[in-house]
Amino acid sequence: MCRADAASDAAPNSRVKLPSRRVFARRQSRLDRRVRTAARRPQTVMNIGQAARRAAGSCEGAGSQLTRRTLAGPAEASAEPTRYPTCVSKTLYLAESRARKSYQCAACKRLIPPKSAYFRHEPHPYARMQRGEKATQWCVECIEASEPEYDRWSAHYRVPAVRVLDRSRPDDSREMLQPVRVELIGIAPILVQKLAGDPSLIHEITPEQFEEFICDRLFAMGFEPRQVSATYASDGGIDILFWSRNPATFPILGAVQVKHHSNPATKEGQRTIRDFAGAIAGQPFNAGIVVTNTSFSPRAEWFARQRATLVRLRGFQDIKRWLANNFADTEEWREIPDTIELSPGLTVKVRQPR
Repeated sequence: MCRADAASDAAPNSRVKLPSRRVFARRQSRLDRRVRTAARRPQTVMNIGQAARRAAGSCEGAGSQLTRRTLAGPAEASAEPTRYPTCVSKTLYLAESRARKSYQCAACKRLIPPKSAYFRHEPHPYARMQRGEKATQWCVECIEASEPEYDRWSAHYRVPAVRVLDRSRPDDSREMLQPVRVELIGIAPILVQKLAGDPSLIHEITPEQFEEFICDRLFAMGFEPRQVSATYASDGGIDILFWSRNPATFPILGAVQVKHHSNPATKEGQRTIRDFAGAIAGQPFNAGIVVTNTSFSPRAEWFARQRATLVRLRGFQDIKRWLANNFADTEEWREIPDTIELSPGLTVKVRQPR
């Protein structure tokens, strides 16, 4: 008989004071915690019904009705083999001691005789309750071969369990690590080979890949290219620097601004040319190139021809020649006039290569 029934029998005419809803909720949460804790520990599954009946008995006299809950057992262990037993912690915190009785080493399975030195690992109480970890004993040979680290604050040795277990395996059962040769292969040669078959694919590549492609073409021309920074980083309007690679030729230092568009109909405007001309004006550059995978607007071509004499414009048609390694075409000389008038009556004809 609960307390509420006893109070009603003793004083039939008196009013029984029922617990509040807050008390009911607290009792319900306490029951849930007991059920969850028991469900995680297989050895206490038989006590779930006893805990439920005890909590239900304390609330039955108050008129509360407990909700029936379905208790699911612990999940089955995965069939995939692990590198170390589940009852062993991933990191061992070892205390050096003397054996009171005979123990078996958890790594090499050798016997540890009484009164001999050994290492003992005591798992955290939470690890004992939740993961079922147990105290383990380890021989001195296995631990010293694993090169543990000493923690002077806790006066314990710390070492990963997998390191100890791998060293204790036979030589034929250890995982042999084969040397791996790592090679860095640039993406530009692959892009050139792919774009040579279909130049229209240049609108589908990323801006980063387009910059790699331009660097590869500059290298094929005989220059040494160098990317200034990442594609979307602040670079002062200059993406690539290049200079002469052959010391026998006349040295030249140039800058490149790369503009990539996914839409072939997009035209590069005058503002890009003006900003690039201002960026190279205060630097010791001998030439500047603005490269795009589309084309330029008439205003941009006029500005480069009249105001920015050091700037060269290269579009999609020029890129198709570069894909064929045709760097000596007459179109590459279109910014250079046929004749130059040095003074009245003195005109010099510039002979272009054929």
